[in-house]
Amino acid sequence: MANQVLPDLVSVLPNTAQDPQVPAEMTVSVCSILNNLVQSDSQNARSLLNNEGLRKIINISTNDSNVPTKAGQSASILLHTMWKHSELHSAYKKAGYKKGAFINSITMRVIQSQKD
Repeated sequence: MANQVLPDLVSVLPNTAQDPQVPAEMTVSVCSILNNLVQSDSQNARSLLNNEGLRKIINISTNDSNVPTKAGQSASILLHTMWKHSELHSAYKKAGYKKGAFINSITMRVIQSQKD
């Protein structure tokens, strides 16, 4: 089922956190759904990579700059979850993504704020 839903979810994601075409609440919801799917199965993380979802998620997370948005925070949590699947690290690297795309000052700040 996730394989059928993932491409549609990725297509709804904006290219940046500040995209006026997509409401921030929708981006937060989509990132939360994707996070749940990725937590449950590493193949869903691989599908995100293969469907160009990872590029959008990174853009949403890094466009957050110094003023965190809920969309950027949700994207950061998703990136952190995706990196937890260590069996996919080589696939990420092969696609041109380094650890810093997943684990960086932005994602760590968001993860830390979730723990507080």
